[in-house]
Amino acid sequence: MEQKTIQEAIQVFCPICSKGILVRNESMYKCKKCGKEVCLVCFDRPARLCVECVSEAKKESTYSELKPAARESSGQPGIQSRKAGLIMLISGLTLIPATFLVGALVNLPYMSILVGVLEIVGFVLFIKGFLIIKD
Repeated sequence: MEQKTIQEAIQVFCPICSKGILVRNESMYKCKKCGKEVCLVCFDRPARLCVECVSEAKKESTYSELKPAARESSGQPGIQSRKAGLIMLISGLTLIPATFLVGALVNLPYMSILVGVLEIVGFVLFIKGFLIIKD
């Protein structure tokens, strides 16, 4: 019996799109419903189903049960999170120069440590607010 070594490239074809996959370089994904091993393009990772089973699940309207993140949410929580992101962004933008100013004007022991910590907090607030607004 002939054994394949790790160095040999094994090519498998996706049953949906017929794309050739080199198993050594890429992965195949197994659908939890039908058991087909498909390529990354034909696999819905959040639902862990192949695209054929996902389309069937959408027709049967059971897709939202399989993938809770796919449920439609009202527009209100998105607006409130953007407001929070904007507040965080403005707070960060205000805290950074204010801390520099206080650090330059006030000369107390351990002031440089406090200024450094407040600068990091301001930077984190700015980045977090930006990322919330961006989404």
